[in-house]
Amino acid sequence: MNNIKFVGLHAHSGVGSPFDGFGYPQDHMDFCFDNGGQALALTDHGNMNGFAYQILHAKKMKKQGKDFKPIFGVEAYFIPCVDQWRKEYEEHKADKKKAKALSQDQSGVNVEEEGATKAKGRSINRSRHLVLIAMNQTGLNNIFKLVSESYSEKYFYRKPRMDYQLLSKYSDGVIAMSACLGGVMLGVTGRILRMVKRRFLTACERRPVLWLVFLVIVGMASFSGMLYLSNMLSISLSLK
Repeated sequence: MNNIKFVGLHAHSGVGSPFDGFGYPQDHMDFCFDNGGQALALTDHGNMNGFAYQILHAKKMKKQGKDFKPIFGVEAYFIPCVDQWRKEYEEHKADKKKAKALSQDQSGVNVEEEGATKAKGRSINRSRHLVLIAMNQTGLNNIFKLVSESYSEKYFYRKPRMDYQLLSKYSDGVIAMSACLGGVMLGVTGRILRMVKRRFLTACERRPVLWLVFLVIVGMASFSGMLYLSNMLSISLSLK
């Protein structure tokens, strides 16, 4: 396994992602190096709290003669346009029923809140994941700026968020990736699969025998199928 060159570009630590990460960044770095790795990214949810740990431990490893490269990044929360979101938000507040639901949703702030990105939910609360890593010093400086502004009054709603406009403003030296099942790509393929599922259910109503087929594949369609379509979409886009 040590002869296979692999670099993990999406990882969470207990420092910046306490609900779905574990260990300190230096633990990740040591484990990676001990298993033949030469570099590793840290992409905690909406913050770079592990950055200092990466820097300090990288210096320690260098003194020990260990050639290891920490990669700096973040897993951001993405929405297409904060101005459009703000318009929808004001419309929700004007509707008494929707305003009550908003009030209930604002009972607390959970930076991770995986369910809101990977499952169905109110569009006003929904965001997608987007992994950003620094290509160089310019990219690192820009990620710092992106994270800082994502916590500003304009962008923050239950979690720090970024939109196309903000990403365009600080894009130099930054590499963006599709993240996980809560990522931007899966938002597209998920809509496609849900449309197929609705049409198949309509067919099942006319042909009861199809129910058995549906029950067998529904689990695959909701996870494996979504992941497969997302990967195919990502590969096709990369070849253009």
